[in-house]
Amino acid sequence: MRLQTIIGVIIISTLLSGPFSLMSAVVRASTADEIAAKNAQIQEIQRQIDEYQKQIDAAHGQAVTLQSEVKSLNAQINQIALELKSLNLSIGNTTLQINDTQARIIQAQEKITKDQGSLAQYIRILYQNDQETLTSILIKNNTLSDFFNELNSVRTVQDELKVTIRNITDLKTSLEEQKQELEDKKAHHPQGTGP
Repeated sequence: MRLQTIIGVIIISTLLSGPFSLMSAVVRASTADEIAAKNAQIQEIQRQIDEYQKQIDAAHGQAVTLQSEVKSLNAQINQIALELKSLNLSIGNTTLQINDTQARIIQAQEKITKDQGSLAQYIRILYQNDQETLTSILIKNNTLSDFFNELNSVRTVQDELKVTIRNITDLKTSLEEQKQELEDKKAHHPQGTGP
């Protein structure tokens, strides 16, 4: 029993001290590659777990001897070690996905800030244009063509204002969805259980 405890501590220590460093800025392509690689590792580990389960079942089916019992216990230890490794890989995968989502959220927030600045500028221009009457704009311009160009300019600013407002609204909705997705992922994989 004491040998099992020592072996268990050694296996868990080895697994928890493995190389699980996270990059602060993850490129989407490399994140997808890492996720795919971890999924492949998880599948291979699952295959090995199934193999150990077969060994456990076979050992139980044999005549109960001390040697078959040791073999069964070794297979169970190996199975548990692989299950821990699989769990750590799954947590690492989820952490990569969370980091990718956080990076996209930051980009969306930066875009919203930029669009809000554009929106403020368009509103200032509209306010200045609203302060002038059509008569004063007509008098200010030397030709009728200049007058219509000015009116066209106002219409363009209004159209750009509508597009900017739509972009901000879409980005805000996307940001809220990404934040909810991130919260859901964090709830399913608490930070305390990771490597």
